[in-house]
Amino acid sequence: MTESLRPGQTIGILGGGQLGRMLAMAAARLGLRTHVYEPAANPPAGEVAACLTTASYDDEPALRAFAASVDVVTYEFENVPASALDLIEAQVSIRPNRQALSVSQDRLTEKTFLTDIGLTVAPFAAVKDDAELAQALGPIGMPAILKTLGYMFWMNTFLVLLLQKAMPGQSWKCAVETMCNQHNVTGLVTMSTLGVARMEVVKCQTAC
Repeated sequence: MTESLRPGQTIGILGGGQLGRMLAMAAARLGLRTHVYEPAANPPAGEVAACLTTASYDDEPALRAFAASVDVVTYEFENVPASALDLIEAQVSIRPNRQALSVSQDRLTEKTFLTDIGLTVAPFAAVKDDAELAQALGPIGMPAILKTLGYMFWMNTFLVLLLQKAMPGQSWKCAVETMCNQHNVTGLVTMSTLGVARMEVVKCQTAC
């Protein structure tokens, strides 16, 4: 899909959290309908969307029916399984495209990508065991934070010392980064199907 959406058309949203709710409300103001797909019951976005499908991301019939009911699909969070996206994309366009999603699904890939395009991020290092963790903490310093790289990373985010004490000897595939930066900036970047990009700073605050 390369043309703009018209009033009355439907955006499919994968994920029904607070961001999906805000997206559905913004779409309504533009005269667009939304159909939310969310595995959990009673999601916030479902309260304001025109349609809601409650099904898992491995429910192929539900995914096909969802894709057939919308004009384009987007996602409100990054941890959508690739298998679900493959099935949906066979029927309808996904925006932003899959490359953007694949970058955001892995914290190391994400930070490397941002560094490669010239942006400054907190110092970081990839670690997969205790020895690499100890080595990485030398140049990075403390305080630091340890994050898993893949799905549900926010569920396993602890201070390094707490993680070491709570789970001794565990093998990790993680990224270590410093906790303290001069500023935290939250930005919204949009790109049209013609490649025109726009960035809006949503929030900028001093971190420490």
